[in-house]
Amino acid sequence: MNRLTGILVIVCLTIFCSCVATKQAKSKKVKGSGFMSPEIYAMMEDGNREELEAARRYVSKDIDWHKYNKIQLDPVVLFTGPGDEGTGGISQEDTQKILDYFFNKLHKSIEDSPNLEIAHAPGPDTLRMQFAVVDLGKSHVTMGAISTYIPQIGLITSVATMASDKPAFVGEMGIEFKITDSSTGKIVAAGMDKRYGGKKLGKGTDSWKDVFNIIDYYVELLGFRVCRMQERENCERP
Repeated sequence: MNRLTGILVIVCLTIFCSCVATKQAKSKKVKGSGFMSPEIYAMMEDGNREELEAARRYVSKDIDWHKYNKIQLDPVVLFTGPGDEGTGGISQEDTQKILDYFFNKLHKSIEDSPNLEIAHAPGPDTLRMQFAVVDLGKSHVTMGAISTYIPQIGLITSVATMASDKPAFVGEMGIEFKITDSSTGKIVAAGMDKRYGGKKLGKGTDSWKDVFNIIDYYVELLGFRVCRMQERENCERP
């Protein structure tokens, strides 16, 4: 490899690793936390990345999605798994801030939707949605700021990304969700997913910024996936 080729490789790797806000983890990196029953995990299959599905997901094949126009949204919880205690070293203040942000974004998204509304009780036209945050990691702000601007460090983070699937120095978040018919309790859909922050200019110096970006993406993704399941037109990809 000559000098010019080497420079081009560094530039390309740096650019492509710097313009993505979040990145989905590979399905083999996503494991059940215990938030749902073993039977539900056993029904899951790898999601279709082209359709922006969760890394692992289950969708009932005999459900009429068109009849549902209300969402009963449970509070978002942090589930650290059987045997784990506390919040994994994350402060209670930070944990509550993240969970409240996630719930409020979901709630507002449903409220603002022209096709859905919030329900406060079960009903035949109502889906119950339960979300759990099962993995959290903040970004390393100082190193992240350096790697955003210096190509040589950017190359190091790119190599680390290729080796481990996770971009170096960024935040991460894993979620699980269960959607049921609120009247019957029948499982309509369930899934688990994990995303990493991206090396994006201007993301700020908040060590939880990547996590908030991931939450924003998941909320937009929910609207897109429900739109597709109901076979509506003009579904906007996040």
